[in-house]
Amino acid sequence: MKEHIERIAKKIVNQSLGVKEGDMVLLQAGEHNIRLAEAIALECYKVGAPPLLTISSDGYSKKVYDEVETKHLEKVHKHMHSALNKVDIRIAIEPYDDPHLLRDVPEDKIGARMRGSKPLWDKILKKKIRWLYLGYPTEKMANAYGIDFRNLKEMYLQMLDIDYRKLSKRARKLRDKLQGKETIKLITPSPSRREHNELTFSIKDRRINVDDGFIDEENIKMGDLGLNMPSGEVFIAPVETSANGTVLFNCPTYRHGKKITNLKLTFKNGRVIDISADEGEDKFRQIIRNATGAADRIAEFGIGLNPYAVPIGYTLTDEKVDKSIHIALGENRGYGGKNKSSIHWDIVALKPTFYADDKPIMKEGKLIL
Repeated sequence: MKEHIERIAKKIVNQSLGVKEGDMVLLQAGEHNIRLAEAIALECYKVGAPPLLTISSDGYSKKVYDEVETKHLEKVHKHMHSALNKVDIRIAIEPYDDPHLLRDVPEDKIGARMRGSKPLWDKILKKKIRWLYLGYPTEKMANAYGIDFRNLKEMYLQMLDIDYRKLSKRARKLRDKLQGKETIKLITPSPSRREHNELTFSIKDRRINVDDGFIDEENIKMGDLGLNMPSGEVFIAPVETSANGTVLFNCPTYRHGKKITNLKLTFKNGRVIDISADEGEDKFRQIIRNATGAADRIAEFGIGLNPYAVPIGYTLTDEKVDKSIHIALGENRGYGGKNKSSIHWDIVALKPTFYADDKPIMKEGKLIL
């Protein structure tokens, strides 16, 4: 990564976020990616936007959960809340070296800390702060997801180095095809051909968001102020009460260090009414139970567009996999929705079929553009 860090930092500051002189930047990172954090901070300084840089370690993060009482974890971070009053841009780099760090932490403690942090997200939305969440590959991550580190790093760099003009052109073509449509019918494959997993929901009058590696003037005008990197998706906040039917997620997902496989969710009027999974069902239920607000309501429908992404269980890259879709639960106000929650949870399905107003848009993972 060392030889790529400076180039990545320049791209993020000067192209993706368009940081300008006078911008106030909050940069949050982990000890394991401090070199990248410092490179981004330096590029911010060069354009006249001195950053506030905060660093934490896996050791500290784990001790917080192990040694701090739940009632203190739930307290609002008033000092950070005040800092956000002056911030124009927030950059967060993957906080944990080991993605399974929280595997043995009780879910009520994780939920408490997320509830304490929710007012910070509310502030980001209210102040219309531009934000970026940046993934970062490590050997511990590779081990956790059962992939060779060299392959993980290569995938990550290829995803970042994609031709953004081509990505943007393809994403906007898909956006235009969905613009003005009202009803999505989604069919997800299952191990048994006898099963039919069909979910319908409305996207009527909802904006179509494009994640193509840039927050440009068009994004700012429409209120799409967030960006994930690596990038590559088109996503929508469905009408929150409109989802009915069943979806099966055939791509494993990890949450707080626990693996969940073949998760099946049944929706009625937008809310999850039935849950099953081959592995991790109890964990899923615990996470939803310990979150606030509309944690069990549909929040997002996204279509992956990055051809370099390979599904490994890491949501940030899995949701960008070409030939995939994802459904999210929980918070979605930053994407054009109305849900309020302490979680936003994307879950991926591979090789699905979906229609917009009965017109085929994807068949078994192949987009029809």
